[in-house]
Amino acid sequence: MFQKITNHFIPNTRESSQNYRNKIGIFQGWISVGINGLLFLVKIIMGIMIGAVSLIADALHTFSDVITSSIIIWGFKQAEKPADVEHPYGHGRA
Repeated sequence: MFQKITNHFIPNTRESSQNYRNKIGIFQGWISVGINGLLFLVKIIMGIMIGAVSLIADALHTFSDVITSSIIIWGFKQAEKPADVEHPYGHGRA
């Protein structure tokens, strides 16, 4: 099932394996940002509505997951950069 979804959004699977892995990582990062962002909104709204401090705290924890996934997306985008003078072997270990 995951392969079908991935092929829909990332159609050219015959690229180099590193490029394909980067695209998969970015795709999964965006899925994580979307789901965790939605969870954050639901938790924060419900926590404020019912006055549950623990739910608000959990919403903030979920928002930290959004930030973490955003950093992962940034890292994969940095890893896609080609080699240059300062990085003769590329940015794959960003």
